[in-house]
Amino acid sequence: QQTSKELLETKMGTRVKLYEKHLQTVRKALQQTSKELLEIKYGKDPIRAQVTIQFPESMGAPSLSSFTLQLAPPDVMPYSVYYWLTQVDNKLWDGCAFIRNADHVLQASAQDMNGKSLHRRFKHLPYLTESLAFQEYSANYPHEKYTLGIAGRPGGPDFYVSLVNNTRAHGPGGQSSYDLREEADSCFAKIVSGIDVIKRMHTAPRKKDSFQGLVENIGIENIKILR
Repeated sequence: QQTSKELLETKMGTRVKLYEKHLQTVRKALQQTSKELLEIKYGKDPIRAQVTIQFPESMGAPSLSSFTLQLAPPDVMPYSVYYWLTQVDNKLWDGCAFIRNADHVLQASAQDMNGKSLHRRFKHLPYLTESLAFQEYSANYPHEKYTLGIAGRPGGPDFYVSLVNNTRAHGPGGQSSYDLREEADSCFAKIVSGIDVIKRMHTAPRKKDSFQGLVENIGIENIKILR
């Protein structure tokens, strides 16, 4: 016969399993809805976007350069792709900046070249929150070199370009500092041209601290979806 403590633990375990089942249902619904919205808005062809970068004067000419990325297939990472493209469609990233030049990533954040916060603009999108509702991940779209991932827990709005193969470090269980260690960063795109621009960005001076923040932020002039 179970003790009162054992009965409580059994009941709590059952409740946790039911909550997990409900959450999985919500995740699948968000993914299915995102996939359908992507097809309605962008069609079935691969989706690409051009990111125009503004270098600080100290880095010389040219001041503007761009790289092109291709979004993950909608049937693999639908929610993350829809999340990021909605921000781009609403020009939220225009005027923001890359703030970090770490050994393994270049990180973009909701602040301008002077360090002024622009997070407020990310709080007012219809149907979407500032951060991801859940950590979408697929082993079929890992964090390989020159892919883009969404930073943080919950993820977003910050995103980053992987400068090395971060499949293990940013995949499931790779970041043990978070409470849910089994989760992973969402990987949503890969760079298909303009690698030279990324390499130039990686030469920018950085601070001598653990974050490896940029001495001068590198601006995002704009991000445009290529149709």
